[in-house]
Amino acid sequence: AVLLAVALTSLVGLALALPRFVLGLLLGPLVRRSYWLVEFVYRHRLAGWGHVRLMEIAGRSGKKKGGGAKEGGNKNKPAGHSATVEQRVEVVPGRVYVHPVPQFVDNLAYLVVCLPPPNSRHLPITAVLVDCGDHASALEHAGAVYRRHYEKEHPRDDGRGEVG
Repeated sequence: AVLLAVALTSLVGLALALPRFVLGLLLGPLVRRSYWLVEFVYRHRLAGWGHVRLMEIAGRSGKKKGGGAKEGGNKNKPAGHSATVEQRVEVVPGRVYVHPVPQFVDNLAYLVVCLPPPNSRHLPITAVLVDCGDHASALEHAGAVYRRHYEKEHPRDDGRGEVG
């Protein structure tokens, strides 16, 4: 009876591992040459388009679980990575900062913020978004960065405190 239970468990385990084994056989050569995919295939518009669409779908499924600004959460923390609003790198002391901006599931864009000189508060803040893939979430994140880091010292004239 014990031998039969062990044999039956082994067969069930083998049956459950079979799809993974078959996928490994089919995709193994392709995965070992992933540099080739990035270098030659990803250059084509269709491959890039497909990757962006897959990341959008994955990002939407992840936002359903989270508690970002769109779901009624904290307005200063947009949906996405939790700590990126607080992160910044000071490039020029007191003037130029670089902020990471989460894009899709596995990518980052960069928000470069240039503050006006201290004696000219009437000049606007200048910002450039680099390598943006999803403009809606990037603008939402840029607004949260503004509220978190720059709103007190550089308030907007219209009083909205929002980007866009």
